[in-house]
Amino acid sequence: MRAFVDKQPTRKKLFSEIHISEDVDIWSIDVHGVIIRCAKVHNPVVLTKPESNVWTELVGVQRLEIEDPEATQSTIPKQIVTELRSLESLSITWTKIKSLPASLFRLPLKSLYLQRNQIKKIDGIEKASALTILDISNNCLHALPRTFGVLQNLVNLNLSGNGLHELPDSVGSLSRLKTLDCSCNKLRSLPNSIGNIIELTSLDVSTNQLTSLPESIGSLARLEDLRARSNQLSSLPSSFGDLARLSSLLLRNNRFVDVPEQLSHLSGLQSLNLRENVITHMDRPVASLKYLILDQNRLQQIDVGILQCANLQYLSLRSNGIVEVTGTVGRLANIRSLNLSDNAIADVPAELQHLTQLRHLSLCSTEIRTVPLAIARMPTLKTLALDDCAKLDRYLGIAYKDKGLPGVVDYLQRNAPTEQAILRPSSTRRSKTIETIYPLTGDDAVDRNPAGNGVEIRNMAGLSIVPGTSVEPPAEEAMLQVIDLKHLYVLDAARIVCGAVSMQRSSVRPSVRLSVPSIDSSNGGRRVCC
Repeated sequence: MRAFVDKQPTRKKLFSEIHISEDVDIWSIDVHGVIIRCAKVHNPVVLTKPESNVWTELVGVQRLEIEDPEATQSTIPKQIVTELRSLESLSITWTKIKSLPASLFRLPLKSLYLQRNQIKKIDGIEKASALTILDISNNCLHALPRTFGVLQNLVNLNLSGNGLHELPDSVGSLSRLKTLDCSCNKLRSLPNSIGNIIELTSLDVSTNQLTSLPESIGSLARLEDLRARSNQLSSLPSSFGDLARLSSLLLRNNRFVDVPEQLSHLSGLQSLNLRENVITHMDRPVASLKYLILDQNRLQQIDVGILQCANLQYLSLRSNGIVEVTGTVGRLANIRSLNLSDNAIADVPAELQHLTQLRHLSLCSTEIRTVPLAIARMPTLKTLALDDCAKLDRYLGIAYKDKGLPGVVDYLQRNAPTEQAILRPSSTRRSKTIETIYPLTGDDAVDRNPAGNGVEIRNMAGLSIVPGTSVEPPAEEAMLQVIDLKHLYVLDAARIVCGAVSMQRSSVRPSVRLSVPSIDSSNGGRRVCC
């Protein structure tokens, strides 16, 4: 015997489990002083063996679970009705059962789980008036009894994965129903009476053939979660804006061309998924939104309606037609995760660095060549995704693949100074390049000749040698700038660097060696490889 304590603090139970055999487990549960006897049958074959004493052991069981993964059962054993008269909860799954005996519904059942069988009809179920939970998902139902609505104690109803073409009007009488799942059927419409299920908090009508939702849906004042993905919806009823408690809305894979106006009136909506539609714009914000998914639509920019969703924390715009992200994206002050992957974006706006809450940024499959250093080293940023960016700088891509975000930051930091030296305005480059790379300091700055002559160049060339140190030769950019000047200055500078003339202001130690390209004066002052 083994004892188990339920981890749920509100349900203090003590489990005592007794193993009869490898085929059946029986145990008791103490729920607030009430003893409930439970059983689970792993091998239903033992239920039909003539010499088996299983049914004797099961007498008094209130909760029974039968699993038949090999589908050995095609009917419900009659002993369930004749021997288990106290049965309150029954679960039969993975069988070949196609119908249910009417006598089954005379038991005091409160919970009935019949998922993944081959049941085609449930005639007589209206007699199970005590039912609070009914799960008949993944069967072969094509219709519900017209009198189905008499099950007024139902709280949870799962009809998903059948072949239902309609719901009877009587479902509107299920006044205590809180969750209704009729997804994965063949429903073309919902009955208008559905608006009478005033206790409903969760409704799933996904993967049907719905072209519209009934106007009465706005009467579901307590509805919090609505899922209607994979239908043929292109609009919402005008009453939809009355769903004051709606917090999660799934409209993925429908036919919406814009974000419905009614959504802007939903003060409690926090999560909106409109992926896989044909949306071209979002003009109106949904002020309360925290999660917005608009992947695989036809957006060309981050519209004003998105930018005005001030509470957004997660925004995904993957696989749209966005070609430019402007600096206005900096308005999304609370954003934590931003996905712009699979768009034709070529530049990353520096304004992203103002998103002080940003933790995850995805730019996969875009046309960017680099990422601003200020963005890569944002203190809050934890992940930066740059996979499959065909135009990304080669060495930046290697750094990303090798070390991820830290590698990107390291590469950008190491290359930032060089890039700044090269990317000078062309109008000032002729006169300031050498000064930028080898800045004048001390007395050297005094000897500059504003008129421009060999003295200036000699001073600059002399700065490449500092007494008492061993240095590298001047950068190629400096030499190229020198070469662009008059031949006299070039040769004069070359002679100074190579030691052909006396240094007027620098004393070079004999141990210092310089290796610089030689210059052929007969060749127009161009460099000749040493």
